[in-house]
Amino acid sequence: MILLCWSLLAAAEPTADDHLRRGVELRKTGQDPAALEEFRLAYAPAHAPRAAAQMAFAEQALGRWVAAEAHLREALSATSDAWISAHKTELSEALATMGNHLGWVEILGGVPGAQLLLGDAVLATLPMSGPARVEVGTYPIEVRAAGYYPVIKPLTVTPGSLSRLEIALRPLAPPEAPPSAAPPPSSSPLGSAPPPLAASSLSSRSRSLGYSLLGLSVAGVVVGVAALIERNGAANRYNDDPSCPGTNAPSQPEGCQGRISIVHRWGWTAGIGFTGGGLAALGAGLLFWRTGSAAASAGDHSQGCSTGPGAIGLACAWLF
Repeated sequence: MILLCWSLLAAAEPTADDHLRRGVELRKTGQDPAALEEFRLAYAPAHAPRAAAQMAFAEQALGRWVAAEAHLREALSATSDAWISAHKTELSEALATMGNHLGWVEILGGVPGAQLLLGDAVLATLPMSGPARVEVGTYPIEVRAAGYYPVIKPLTVTPGSLSRLEIALRPLAPPEAPPSAAPPPSSSPLGSAPPPLAASSLSSRSRSLGYSLLGLSVAGVVVGVAALIERNGAANRYNDDPSCPGTNAPSQPEGCQGRISIVHRWGWTAGIGFTGGGLAALGAGLLFWRTGSAAASAGDHSQGCSTGPGAIGLACAWLF
């Protein structure tokens, strides 16, 4: 009786071929995510080449080009499989189509252990062992590591080509030491005049800081303009894609949603660049105005006085 129940349970459990048949039927009705799950169940027990090929076709329909190409290459490597041999021409043509949506990315430089992010996803850890396969498009590339300033640069990937960037990370500046206490004032000897007042270095520091802020302002505007160009380019690619239903649609295909995310990300980057540039320009203007006002009020001379010991004498000096 126990053996009979076990046999009935085993017979009721779907086989890999059952999952393949269900996946194919689901694809015919446009249910590609559910079909992909069925193909994964068929692939799991023995990594059958036919299941790998069907996974690739479902991933292609969903716009997951990197995974689709990897699974189709795996399927085509099984040259002794009868189903693969019978469909080799069709599979090879599909592989070429997938390649038209992919390129290569390689990042040089950086520091060992630094993370390479493509958009919001971690692509690799530096140093890279070789170029990485990515979908075509324009992305913000970020390289970051502990103890270093992050570097963010735009990168455009074109079909079948290698896009390479060399990155140099700059160490974070050490924290500034607290200012030392000023020495106590000393009285001048009787009959001797105090030394001329030392010219303050405040205006010099203010001018230096003003020029630094002015440079940051220019850099912020440049970043804003570059990000705005990338944002408009991503928006044009979305609008030119006939599979994208428009931003007012209740749902988006996965590839179109990724383009919308890129548009938003570059829009934020442009806003931050322009805002930071404007604030830096305002700060520079205030510093230059303050320095000019201080110089005008100080005039062309300085003076100082002090008392002698016992407060029985007064000595003054003027510097012109």
